[in-house]
Amino acid sequence: MKNPSFIGRRISVIFLAFSNYLNFSPFRFCLFGALVV
Repeated sequence: MKNPSFIGRRISVIFLAFSNYLNFSPFRFCLFGALVV
């Protein structure tokens, strides 16, 4: 198994990059709402 911290870091990096990519896009709010709910 890989290091859990590495996996968490990878997910956080991907999430930050995705949020930056959709920074000015309304889809960001939809995705955030979907993740929260």
